[in-house]
Amino acid sequence: MSITTWRYFNFFDATPIKDPSLADEHTLYSDPGLTAIAPGLTTIFFATSNATIKEFGQDLTLKQTWTAYDPAVSISYLRYLKGTSLLLSVGELSGVGPVIKLWNLEKRDKKTGFPHLHSTVTVSNGDNISPISAFDLTSDHTMLVFGFADGTVILVRGDIVHDRGARQRVVYDSNGPVTGLAFYENKTENTATLFVATVNRIFTVSTTGKNNGKPEKVLDKTRGADLGCTTFDPIKQMFVVARSDSVSYYTTTGRGPSFVFEVSKKRVFTYKQYVVMVSFGGTPSSESGVSLSNLLGSVDELYTTSRLLIVDGANQYIAYTGQISGVIKDIFVQWNKLLVLGADGVLYQFEEKSLQARLDILTGRNLYDVAIQLGKSLNIDHEMILKIEKDFGDYLYKIDDVVDALPHYIQAIDLGKTSEIILKYRESQYINQLTEYLEALHDKGLAQKEHTTLLLNSYAKLKNHKKLQEFIENDSNSSKFDFETAIQICRQSEYYDMASELAKKMGESQLVVQIKLKDLQDYKGALSYVHSLPVDECLRILIQNSRVLLNKFPNETTLLLIDLFTGKYAPKNEVVATKDTTPEAKDDDSTYIAAPVLQSYRAFVNYMSLAANEEEEAKNQTVEPPTYQPPRPRLIFSSFVDHPNEFVIFLEACLEAYERFSGNEKDRKDILSTLYEMYLELSKNSEDKKEWEDKAKELATESAKALDPNTILLLSHLANFSEGELFTKDQEGFQTDLFRSCVSMGDVPGAINVLKKYGDSEPELYPLALTFFTSSPSILEEAGEEFQYVLNKIKDEKLMAPLQVVQALSVNSVATVGLVKQYLIDLIEREKSEIDTNLKLSASYRAETQAKQAEIDHLRRDPQVVQYTSCSACGSALDLPAVHFGCKHSFHQRCLHSADETNPSCPICLPAVEAITAIRRGQDDTSDRYDLFKMALDESESKFKVVTDFLGRGAMEQARYILR
Repeated sequence: MSITTWRYFNFFDATPIKDPSLADEHTLYSDPGLTAIAPGLTTIFFATSNATIKEFGQDLTLKQTWTAYDPAVSISYLRYLKGTSLLLSVGELSGVGPVIKLWNLEKRDKKTGFPHLHSTVTVSNGDNISPISAFDLTSDHTMLVFGFADGTVILVRGDIVHDRGARQRVVYDSNGPVTGLAFYENKTENTATLFVATVNRIFTVSTTGKNNGKPEKVLDKTRGADLGCTTFDPIKQMFVVARSDSVSYYTTTGRGPSFVFEVSKKRVFTYKQYVVMVSFGGTPSSESGVSLSNLLGSVDELYTTSRLLIVDGANQYIAYTGQISGVIKDIFVQWNKLLVLGADGVLYQFEEKSLQARLDILTGRNLYDVAIQLGKSLNIDHEMILKIEKDFGDYLYKIDDVVDALPHYIQAIDLGKTSEIILKYRESQYINQLTEYLEALHDKGLAQKEHTTLLLNSYAKLKNHKKLQEFIENDSNSSKFDFETAIQICRQSEYYDMASELAKKMGESQLVVQIKLKDLQDYKGALSYVHSLPVDECLRILIQNSRVLLNKFPNETTLLLIDLFTGKYAPKNEVVATKDTTPEAKDDDSTYIAAPVLQSYRAFVNYMSLAANEEEEAKNQTVEPPTYQPPRPRLIFSSFVDHPNEFVIFLEACLEAYERFSGNEKDRKDILSTLYEMYLELSKNSEDKKEWEDKAKELATESAKALDPNTILLLSHLANFSEGELFTKDQEGFQTDLFRSCVSMGDVPGAINVLKKYGDSEPELYPLALTFFTSSPSILEEAGEEFQYVLNKIKDEKLMAPLQVVQALSVNSVATVGLVKQYLIDLIEREKSEIDTNLKLSASYRAETQAKQAEIDHLRRDPQVVQYTSCSACGSALDLPAVHFGCKHSFHQRCLHSADETNPSCPICLPAVEAITAIRRGQDDTSDRYDLFKMALDESESKFKVVTDFLGRGAMEQARYILR
């Protein structure tokens, strides 16, 4: 890939820093003899000619300077040892081995005032005619490595920080110059591996044990690296090699990733995720080629300008490119900025723009994909990436790339605002994209019930039966959608089976049955499903839908109803039909046409047993008590409106069950009366009229006590069933209603028969007959002598008061005085006789009272002569002491046991006296109970009789008060 094909974004702000006092002899920029540079903790250290080290602060003011070596020595490298206060310098002098010095910046030499020389180490490399071409050290400062132009690599190991000595050895030796060195430190295993680059190959060298100057592993056998074109990437932990056509990465096990970047390179450096490269910006000042000596020392002077490139190899874009006058002496990082030092002494500062600014640059150029890739590579906040994805989708949607925008909207789902995206794809032509987006919402667990409903609707519109079924059958989705809406969608899209399954999941058995009956027309399936429900639910469903089921499957439905209402119901597993489920196929299963007309429960049982090949099972089946309270049969009566034969079968079955289990008597009466009615109803216009009437008569005879006579009479009358009416007449307690029935029909002979048969037990029939016989002249004429018979009965039994009789007869002009003349004469004579008798009794009571009163007066006034000679108690002769009573009873004193010895009572007369006393006491109590008197007076029809009764019991004063 050519450099011209890379995208360029200006992600860095470049600022050249110039010292304002160029005439100052200490200025950094006026010294062309700069040999080395190293960033410190907060300062920068520079090594110049004459072996001088200078320290500059952040404002580039000189803090201190000192001479580190003999002026003839050239300082090749400077390193600030992190975590310490030591500065390491490497000095070279031809013919003398490199000298390592450690300077303690916190201690001062007492004589010179310069930093204290902590320790010195001399590296031996034979005659030392070859300069150092590469240098590196480990992070713990225990190993230093030197590469020379003659191909020698020397490893120095020791505790130089604490000046405890060091050992050195040659770990590699060859004829080719060493162009790059770097340590790879494995913190886990606490080991270090050395990367070595030469002009023709890349390899690793072990830092432990003896390797006899041989590579440990050759990573690249054919290609090496130029001087300055290797570095170590601390982020990726890889050795970086920059070549004219590419940048390659190496691990300790082999070659890693690389990217093509065709531009000549003379220096490479890594900064954050970037690779910083220095290229030749102008032509060499001499047309001669670059020799080995030039490679090691003076190649920079051959070019008039340098080109600086900051490249993101992973995302393949150039973050900065620019020309720098002259050559670049060094690149380093300090103060969290990238600093580049030119040979002219100008220090260039490169500061990366903020992340938001970089992203704005990319999005401003509609390079959202690059912005996303950049964000992911930098592990930025996930929400920022989602926002870019959302903006990318908006951009594509805006340019009418609606389909390609969808994946980016899906990536940004976590941001929310899903309704906004859904509205973008609401048009019917984007139904596939909308479905995909809704699926993504569910996959991420962000869908709400409205989204699920919309997804189901989308599946339905796409006719994607498979996905719709998979989604519904997934139990984890059950809580995500509104079942009612989902069912509605399935029904509208004619996915009735799925609608049925959804209704089952939500426990809406009534809805399941509706779908099976109305949509699927699967009557047998509906019947099977109902039979699988608990008894309460089964009852509720059948009450609402049994009429439809009876139309299609009369026998099967009747059998189910019988089991349910007779306590034999038990849920069964639903039978799922495997055949064609079209309405036409289901209609073929109906038994409505083929089923025979059955006229009894017994015939029904036999037929159903034969149909199911269960004769033996039916014979051996034992009847067990119900495990639940059977429902009232009346609940289902209305379902049999168009199925009288099935209704009779059902009623007979319920009646048999009630006989067996002693059910509720009221329900039993309902069944009997309804069954009686159905028998009579089926007898109308039927060839089996006699058979049905016989059944009705038999039922009425066997269940006479349970049947309501009024109902039977009415039903028999409506059906013109005379035998039923006659049977009703024989029922006890129905005589009055029967007589009234004859009255309503004007049946005089019938009324007379009822009167003669039941008149003695039902006296109230005579007053009714009196009114009936005098209701019209024709009826009176037809009744004949029966009128006088009724009138005499009323008179003899005193069933009516004379005044009531007269009032009853005076309602109309049918009855004349002649009809009642003898009745009135007999009544007057009887009352006159009663008056005479009462007068005689009154005179007798008065005479008796006077006699008793005279006797009492005699006992009070006149003395009594006692002539009794025997004891009334023991019967022996009396002897003294003896006690005589006015009642003419005498007792030995010893035979008399009285509680009151001072005022003894006759033991023979005492019970009668006490009884009379109790009666008198009761009368006195009654005279004080006005409330009892008032209650009796209110409830009685004869007020005078109540008053006289209370007067007779001594309530004189109370009666007088009331009368007054």
